[in-house]
Amino acid sequence: MNGIPRHMGLPSTISVSNECSRIFDGYFNHAVETFGRTGYDVGYTVHEALRLGFERYMAEGPGRTLTGYTNLLQELQHLSRLRSAFLQRM
Repeated sequence: MNGIPRHMGLPSTISVSNECSRIFDGYFNHAVETFGRTGYDVGYTVHEALRLGFERYMAEGPGRTLTGYTNLLQELQHLSRLRSAFLQRM
């Protein structure tokens, strides 16, 4: 699944673009590392992961726009909704 761990709760049939996977790899990795833990600031960690993703996206190519990053955020939001729906069916 393009670098996103299968145990994140997404069915293997979900298509994730390579760019989304590359830009947000830290987001997915952090979610795996902290799943089930207590005592961490979710708001901060998510914000930080998204900030780092934005920096990575902008640094990868001149002329990149906020619109392109917004499209990736929409893909990430879609994946999150799919994961939530999948977990609710369990």
